[in-house]
Amino acid sequence: MDHRFTGLTKEIVRRAGDECIKELSHLYQYTNDAEACYEKAGLTLVTSFFQVDMEKWQRRTFLKRLRVCLQEIGFKPSKVSKLITAGEFLASELKRFSCETNDWLESEEEFEARKEDEVKYLKSYQVSALYQVARMNWEGQAEARNSYAASQGQPLTVRELEKLQARYPAENSGIRSRKTKIKESVVEEGQTKELVSQLVKTVQAIDWASIQDDAESMDLLSSVELWIDHMAELVDQCKYAPVTITSRHDQLELNITNEQPAASD
Repeated sequence: MDHRFTGLTKEIVRRAGDECIKELSHLYQYTNDAEACYEKAGLTLVTSFFQVDMEKWQRRTFLKRLRVCLQEIGFKPSKVSKLITAGEFLASELKRFSCETNDWLESEEEFEARKEDEVKYLKSYQVSALYQVARMNWEGQAEARNSYAASQGQPLTVRELEKLQARYPAENSGIRSRKTKIKESVVEEGQTKELVSQLVKTVQAIDWASIQDDAESMDLLSSVELWIDHMAELVDQCKYAPVTITSRHDQLELNITNEQPAASD
């Protein structure tokens, strides 16, 4: 949180006391350690979910419940998102390996050994690292794989994968990709304000309690999911940006102060 809340934060911590903060710090460390210890099991569950064939509406409903389930078990929301992305990617890769044909006319032993090596490579990553690989395009994934082979089975670190992902982002991944897509559609400033106004009125008019049971409407929302995420990011940036002297809130306070009558002598 920004500097507006520093004083309040200090007062809350003072009232809670050192013993309370110490216990909560232990809880934070304990949950982090537990999450790291069991994330492999979480990844296995998510991968299994994506390996089961089901209808699109069934997968959408299951996925919503799976997210809730993983959080109830104890995974943080940020970790759940990584598990979902990494698990879906791993499931698709495992399916690709199982359907792969021997186009290089290798011996059966060589063919199976090569597929085992690919699986071993993917499983050498922890969830955070696999999440970065899943968000790369084929060029980034190939570079990561080549690095693994060149270093005799030593995978790249999460930091190295983050840099590689920034260079080779997948078409539909990451904030940078979403912003790039949005910039491609240029609308005049006056039109933008009018469209935003129309959007707000439309959102307020929708019966959100019943829309989740309408498969067609949910499919339409899924098609603009990246745009919805970007709108949420913009709102958060606006709400939690540090206050400046030129902010509208400060300006309003200045105007109110200036309009108050001067104190009598």
